[in-house]
Amino acid sequence: MPIPTPRFSPEPEPESGFVLSLPDVSDAVRVSAGIDGPHMLEKRRALFDRILAILTKESQTPEGQARIRSFGTRNGDTQKSERLSIAYVVSVLEGLGLSYTHASSQLPRDLQNVGGIGLDIEIKTSNGTTTCLNDTAPHAGVYYILFHTTNPKSRKPTRLPQVVGCKGSEMVDTDQVNWIAELQQKIEEMRTIYGKGDARKRKLTAFPRCNFQYNFEHLLTSLPTKKELETQLKALGLPIMGKKEDLEQRLALHKMAQSEGGAAAAAAAAPAN
Repeated sequence: MPIPTPRFSPEPEPESGFVLSLPDVSDAVRVSAGIDGPHMLEKRRALFDRILAILTKESQTPEGQARIRSFGTRNGDTQKSERLSIAYVVSVLEGLGLSYTHASSQLPRDLQNVGGIGLDIEIKTSNGTTTCLNDTAPHAGVYYILFHTTNPKSRKPTRLPQVVGCKGSEMVDTDQVNWIAELQQKIEEMRTIYGKGDARKRKLTAFPRCNFQYNFEHLLTSLPTKKELETQLKALGLPIMGKKEDLEQRLALHKMAQSEGGAAAAAAAAPAN
């Protein structure tokens, strides 16, 4: 089925670094204003879920996990990390034959109008459970891809490298929309006092800015504990003695044997040519 052309023009980015966008570009506002219809919103969600499903499937392979680890920041070079992660997502889009537009440097929405239906995607990486949004509040209508690269210094990691996704409107608690508006007002007042008008005549000026951070721990999958591994092995009728590493290996071998056995059974059941 052909992908429809976009029914709106993306909003221009404001000149200031601080972006308050949650109340302005919410789905409810778009629909009520006639900018978008509910079917267009559903198509964007469906396309994003399709892209995320491919990334997730690839992240579950050893090669995919190694790739995500490579997105980790090295020597403070966050821009290199961003370039690698964006290039990877772009390769998936191109593999699907999807059109897109690159955002200007340092602007939100890394990939715009994906698939020609107004789907905007922002890509973030983090070795922890929070990601830095700098002074840009989440955009309600933008979708976010978050790569968890894991901490390379951790001797006992609790999670594997993985990718998760969400919509900007899902990144903020309901009562925080007004909170962000109040924060913006206070920031602008401080900028006026310390960095604008008469303040410019002084030797020292200051422009305070926000540093938004999003905690996405609830989206991440943790490695099972030893007790959870014992429960799984016991349910399969397998031994539960040994260290956690032994239990993980035992469970992995069992899954591998099941997978190979299933493939062999399917091959045996297939009709001969």
